[in-house]
Amino acid sequence: MARVIAGCKLHFRSTGLYNAPMNDNQAHSESSQPLDGRNILLGITGGIAAYKCAELVRRLAEAGADVQVVMTPGAQQFITPLSLQAVSGH
Repeated sequence: MARVIAGCKLHFRSTGLYNAPMNDNQAHSESSQPLDGRNILLGITGGIAAYKCAELVRRLAEAGADVQVVMTPGAQQFITPLSLQAVSGH
């Protein structure tokens, strides 16, 4: 079952993906990964930006998330499912 990640903002910057808690009560310890135990479903549609999704999936997985990807036929014209399978592990 997919859940929305409530109470945190995800920032994707050139320096990497990190978790910015909304307040001090939601801060993660330094030893845990920001997205440990989170399930993320990423839908990719046709468009030139679809090729950037491989990097996004890789960074989400590095942050501890379990990433599942669904693609439209148009998205498959820009990036192959095998590429996303390799970075997501699914």
